[in-house]
This record gives sequence, C-alpha cells and structure tokens, in this order.
Amino acid sequence: MTFLIPTLFLIVLPFFPESPVWYMKKGREADARKAIIRLFGPDTNVDERIDIIRTELQQAEAEGNGKDQTSWKAIFSKENRTRTFVSVLGLQVQNFSGGYFG
Repeated sequence: MTFLIPTLFLIVLPFFPESPVWYMKKGREADARKAIIRLFGPDTNVDERIDIIRTELQQAEAEGNGKDQTSWKAIFSKENRTRTFVSVLGLQVQNFSGGYFG
C-alpha cells in the first residue's frame, strides 16, 4: 500500500508545468508566460506577474552578490558556539531517547 502515493505522483507529475520562475531564470520568458497562463488561468495579468518575477530575481541576485561566504569554522566561533551546542545536543537527545530511525 505504501507504493500508491508515489505511483500517483509519478503518473501526475509529467502534467505539471514548470515553474515560471525557473523559466525566467533560464531566460525563457515566452515559456514563463505560457506557464503563468496554465497555472493561473487566461484571465490573469501575465505582464504584471512577469514583472514581479523579474524584480524578485533581480533582488535575489543583488542580495546574493553582496553576501560573503560562510565557512565551516564559523559554527565553532565564539558567537555561534552555543547555537551549535544546542543544535547538536537536541539531535543527540533524540538518539538517546530511543527515537533513532537510521
């Protein structure tokens, strides 16, 4: 019986359109327009949605360019040491309580 849901997804998944955001990231605006119409219906304002997607992608790119990369050493720094300890402790308590499903 556990195979029913995955089988249903495998049957239905090919009929889902790609995300308009994915199309816009790839530079395929015409396909993004078709996907928006298919997802939201023919009465939707396609140009407005395209502009929103374009603006959000530009903002995400601008934010991503301004951030520094974080190293693995940062989790052991003084200001993050307590956070790291609490996170690891929570995961280990789950293992010690018999809730391990590995």
